[in-house]
Amino acid sequence: MHLRKIGAVMAFVLTIQFLLTLWFIVLAWPKEGPGGWAALNGLADSIAAYIAGLAATPFMLASLYNAVFCVPAIVLAVALQEHLAEARHRMLLAVIGAAIAGGLWLAGGIIPVVTVPQIMAANDTSALRAVCGIAIGLILAATTAAGFAAVLVGSAGISTGRLPRLLCWLLIVGGVVEICEFAVPVFLIIDPTLGTIWSLWLGFLLLRSPD
Repeated sequence: MHLRKIGAVMAFVLTIQFLLTLWFIVLAWPKEGPGGWAALNGLADSIAAYIAGLAATPFMLASLYNAVFCVPAIVLAVALQEHLAEARHRMLLAVIGAAIAGGLWLAGGIIPVVTVPQIMAANDTSALRAVCGIAIGLILAATTAAGFAAVLVGSAGISTGRLPRLLCWLLIVGGVVEICEFAVPVFLIIDPTLGTIWSLWLGFLLLRSPD
């Protein structure tokens, strides 16, 4: 299978993951306390508490779900590097950004799987909060690195004319959202919403591109 077709499949996988992220946010949304912006400000903590409260098997799956983000992100970046070969320096940096993001996603998913069962067995609540905080920090660092990659892809698409201009701007805006996501709680929702759109669009574009 041609690399671009593989990249298309990975883009569709990302679409599914973004949709699952939105569904997970709905499940983890704070059920008690104030709503609106106040609830958004506590969303990251609510997600951490929701994951920590899952039974053993769902907890493992939720954590590994974060780790699996690394594969489609890196493969899609490599496929886009081929598609946007004229902007080779920017695309090389984009692949590096995706690789960094992949490593952070992998760490953010594996660390809880390895450490949390022992911590829960010891009933150490403070250690559990610390590990969940570290995992979320790693995942948000991954989205920051992925955001830089998305901005570079969008910029390369505009300069080469190899991607639709609207898609390029969607990638750039989505990338900026990812870069700032760790500091702006509402971006936790905007990021997967925009990601669902651009990943689906990229998937169809790469699927239809000539070999």
